[in-house]
Amino acid sequence: MQIYCKFLDDETFELLKQMMAEGVQLTSLPREAVVPDDVSLLVIPTKADIKRLPFVEIEKNPPILCWDTLDAYLQEISWTAYCEAEQYYLEYALEKASRPSTDTVILGSSYAKYGLWAPGLGASCVNLGLDAQDIYYTCKLAETVIRRNPNLRHIVLASGYYWFYSDISRADSAYARGLIRDTYYPVLKDAHHAGISDAAAPDRMLLEELSFLDEHRVLEHYCRQFYEQMGGESVKITRSFAFSSTDGWRICNRCLRELSDQRTPGEFAWKMLPPSVKDVFAQARCRDHNKLLRHVESYRENSAVLKDFVSYCNEKKINVYILCMPQTEYYLRHLDPRLKEDYFAALDAVEGEYHFLDFHEVSLLQPVDYIDQDHLSPSGAKKTTAILKELIETCGK
Repeated sequence: MQIYCKFLDDETFELLKQMMAEGVQLTSLPREAVVPDDVSLLVIPTKADIKRLPFVEIEKNPPILCWDTLDAYLQEISWTAYCEAEQYYLEYALEKASRPSTDTVILGSSYAKYGLWAPGLGASCVNLGLDAQDIYYTCKLAETVIRRNPNLRHIVLASGYYWFYSDISRADSAYARGLIRDTYYPVLKDAHHAGISDAAAPDRMLLEELSFLDEHRVLEHYCRQFYEQMGGESVKITRSFAFSSTDGWRICNRCLRELSDQRTPGEFAWKMLPPSVKDVFAQARCRDHNKLLRHVESYRENSAVLKDFVSYCNEKKINVYILCMPQTEYYLRHLDPRLKEDYFAALDAVEGEYHFLDFHEVSLLQPVDYIDQDHLSPSGAKKTTAILKELIETCGK
C-alpha cells in the first residue's frame, strides 16, 4: 500500500510514519509535486488544504484523509483504551518506577490508588496501585521493580481487612477476568489461576478503513501522551452520588481526569449523604467483602506469598511498610469480624521484618476525607500520606 502526504510538517509526518503498519509505504511529497498514479491514499493537514492541491491531482480523485480528523479520532479511541484497560497506564508507571531516580513505590488495590498521594512522598515515589489489585499481583509488580531498579529502598503495601482472601484470578466476574486479560496479563504475562493467554487479546479498536495503521503503535503514542499530561496519575473512577425522586439515592460511576485544580463530585457527595443512606451503601459493600471468607485456599496462598515477599525484601535491604487503610464507621459496622481477626493472624505469621501502620488507630479523618464508605478523597489521601511520610523518615533510615 502506498500512501502520500502533502503539506504536513516534519513532526506530523514522522509521527504518522511511526504508526504505519508493516508493509505500508509512506512518502512525503514536495508542495509542487504531483501525486503519482500508484497512490492508495493522500493525507493532508485539513479539509481546507484541498484548495491547495493542483487541479490535475483533484482530477485523479485519490482518496483523501485529513490529518486533523484522523488525529482527533485516534485520540478518542486511545483515551477509551487508556480508561477502560489500564494496561498502558501500568506499563508507563512500571517504567517510571524502574528508573534509578525512584526509591519508593506504593502498591495495592483501590485503597492504594485513592488513599495515598505519591507526590506527598516526593518525586522519587511512584504509585502502582490499581482497582482490585490483590496480594499476588501486588508482589509480582513489586518484584519486577526490584529486579529492574537497584536503588529501590521503600515498598508500601496498602491493604484492607479482606486482603488475604482476595484473588481476582479465581473470581468468576467478567470485570475480574477483563482486568487480568486487559491489564495484568499484557504487562506481566501472568494470569495466575485465570487461564488467560495471548489468544485472549482484545478485539481491534481501529476502524477497518484504517488497517494501514498499527493499532499497538497508535495506542502506545497517545496513551503515553495521556500519562505524561496527567502527571503520571491514573484515571480515577470517581464514586459520586445522584438523587432521584423516583428511585432514591443511587451510585453513578464516571471516568474523569483527576486534575489538581478540579474538584470531583464524589469528594463532597459522601459528606452530604444522610446516615441511613451511608449505612445502606456500606452494608452492600461489606456484603461483597464478607463473601470472601469462603476462599480459604486463597487466604493460605496469599499468606504464603506475603511471607516470601517480605523475606525477599529483607534480603534486598528494602524496607516494607504494610498499611491497614481507613474505612468509615458505617463500613466497619457491617464487616464480618472474622476478616479482621484473620487479617492480623496472617500478619503475625510473617516471619520477616516489616513496618505496620493501622490508620484506624489514628483519629485524623473527617467525612469530607472519604468518597464512599471505604475509599479516601484527595484530602484524605494527603492526610494519610503525611503520616506515612513521617513513618518512612523515622523507620526507613
